[in-house]
Amino acid sequence: MAIWYEVEKNKEGIKNFLGSNCEFHDYRIDRIEYVASKDYCDVYLSFCKTEGTVIRFVGLFDIHIHGDIDYEADWMFGSELFIQDNGRFIWINDENYGDDSSHIDDYKSYATWIEADRIFFAVTDGEQNPIEIPIYHIDRNVRSLNYDTNKYDIIHQHYDLKPFEGDFKDILKPKY
Repeated sequence: MAIWYEVEKNKEGIKNFLGSNCEFHDYRIDRIEYVASKDYCDVYLSFCKTEGTVIRFVGLFDIHIHGDIDYEADWMFGSELFIQDNGRFIWINDENYGDDSSHIDDYKSYATWIEADRIFFAVTDGEQNPIEIPIYHIDRNVRSLNYDTNKYDIIHQHYDLKPFEGDFKDILKPKY
């Protein structure tokens, strides 16, 4: 399996990216690294002491970091990712409105968000080093409450991820 994956620019690609990372539910932003000279930004998210995810935004357009956060307690409920009319992705560390993109301006008023042309991601170890993706990010069984029977059903989830087989040296370049 690969270490880095690229988010495909369609609804299925977004579903696979978010789903394979549990929509980033109970993740927390640890740090954000902006590299202006190469036109990218890495967002390091932790899930537990042994695992996390790094999201690499390439071809940046805009970044907003909401700093009024209690970092000891501010675990994310989830995140959203949209493709805008201009063709750019916008990732938002909140899921108050679900996949309803008509609320992007509301999100922008209070959330951390990043707008970019391309998105890559990798699972990280406890030291935030990218590692080969564990199989449970691609295939897993989850318990889901069936409200009709009031019992839990086991649902298999599979995510088709696009491995990044290129070289970041070829794409991490300034716009000028």
